[in-house]
Amino acid sequence: MAQSGQRKCLCCGDFFIPDPRNRDRQRYCSAATCRLTSKSASQGAWLSKPQNTDYFRGPLHVQRVQSWRLAHPGYSAGCTRCSRWGMSRHADPRARARRQRNWHHHGA
Repeated sequence: MAQSGQRKCLCCGDFFIPDPRNRDRQRYCSAATCRLTSKSASQGAWLSKPQNTDYFRGPLHVQRVQSWRLAHPGYSAGCTRCSRWGMSRHADPRARARRQRNWHHHGA
């Protein structure tokens, strides 16, 4: 039974107390799997809107990303998240030193 102020998580079904700053909109608890489900649902809702369906597509965006990658060589070199997503590593001879210095660039 829910106590006053509690909400049922849409993912796991457990009751939780929503963050006071976001209590009207928070529908998922703070468990890791529920946060992933919340993120996936949020992205799906955003992408399903007609004005957002082509937001990341088209020659303009391809050119934007390609020019950014040229301006930032080695950014994703050695990054486990990037390699997990299938992004290619850059052939920058300074990449190893940069990886050793910035191994935490994506955060924990």
